[in-house]
Amino acid sequence: IETPVETPVETPIETPIETPVETPVETPIETPIETPVETPVETPIETPIETPVETPVETPIETPIETPVETPVETPIETPIETPVETPVETPIETPVETPVETPVETPVETPVETPVETPVETPVETPVETPIETPIETSIETPVETPVETPIETPVETPVETPAETPEEEPTLGNPDYSDEHTDGLVFSKNDDGDTYAVLAYVGTSAEIIIPEIYKGCYVTVIEKSAFEGNKLITSVILPDSIITIKDSAFESCQKLFEVSFSSSLKSIGTYAFYKCTGLWSVTLPDSVESIGESAFANCSELYSLSIGSGVKKIGDMAFSSCVKLVTVSFEEGLETIGYGAFTGCEAILKLTFPSTLTVIESSAFESCTKLALINFGDKLTKLDAFAFNNCKALKKINYSGTTEQWKAITKASTWNSRTGTYKVSCSDKTLSKTEA
Repeated sequence: IETPVETPVETPIETPIETPVETPVETPIETPIETPVETPVETPIETPIETPVETPVETPIETPIETPVETPVETPIETPIETPVETPVETPIETPVETPVETPVETPVETPVETPVETPVETPVETPVETPIETPIETSIETPVETPVETPIETPVETPVETPAETPEEEPTLGNPDYSDEHTDGLVFSKNDDGDTYAVLAYVGTSAEIIIPEIYKGCYVTVIEKSAFEGNKLITSVILPDSIITIKDSAFESCQKLFEVSFSSSLKSIGTYAFYKCTGLWSVTLPDSVESIGESAFANCSELYSLSIGSGVKKIGDMAFSSCVKLVTVSFEEGLETIGYGAFTGCEAILKLTFPSTLTVIESSAFESCTKLALINFGDKLTKLDAFAFNNCKALKKINYSGTTEQWKAITKASTWNSRTGTYKVSCSDKTLSKTEA
């Protein structure tokens, strides 16, 4: 017994020590047991088996060899191969190789060799195989792989991409809000007297749809110059940006195909004859920013049907909407005080008028020959009706006045303010008066 014990002990000890040291360098998980099974399965199994089988194997070796080889080989080979090969190969190979190789090799070799040969051989083999293999695999592999990979990748990618993308897009607009310099080809610009803004001087293009830019060469476009589009026979629509403050005299005069104008919300002044004889224009809505409407600004717009005047207008200029023969609907906002001479003369399609309570003066011939006008509503602040104010309004039937009879009679009225009108009645807050009494 002493002789065979020395022989198998020295041989298998030297072999597994050298082999697992070289092999587990690649796969740190299978330190003393699984390493010789996975990689050196073919080499160490064939070599050490042949030697011990022939001499002492017949009785004690055949049984334990078959059992531990079949069982641990199948289980640990399938599981650890998939996990450590794909992910932890790069990171954990260098670190865990040094630790698990040195420690478990010294301990199991010295202990089982010196003390028990026959009995503890079977027991320590089964126990250390299952425990140290499963524990280091799950802990050392899953933890370092999942944590460092997900955190550094997701965080730094999303943050730097979103932030720098938004910042540069907000700054290219010349230091102003994001206005557009898109405009129709053929527009001619000139610097205004202030040197800081531009005006549209003329148009030499061929497009029917005109887009005026808010900014040109880094400066606001604020003015449509005198006669800039006068007599143009092509344009059908005009979009005025919010930077436009002034439309000068005759700017769009006699643009007969022009049927739509989008006015700037900053527009303050419309010059004389600005849209005179724009016979295709059918609707006009002036924003509250408009303060003045020049003489004959929209006169002879023969197709104009609807008109809305904003609250910024204090006075409607002389003849401003005269001879708009198809004008039916007119609306005024609070704030209007004066309607100039002949402002709506010859607007024969108007059916009724409702004036704001702020209106005080209606000048001569303001609504002369509005032959279909049947109803007028006045506020109680009216103080003056000039000559021929409603001359030749043949269809007039009723006037509603929000003040008392006494206030109505106190209004300064020219003797001809209501000449050649129909037989109407004036309904005051306290009494109804006939045409003669009024």
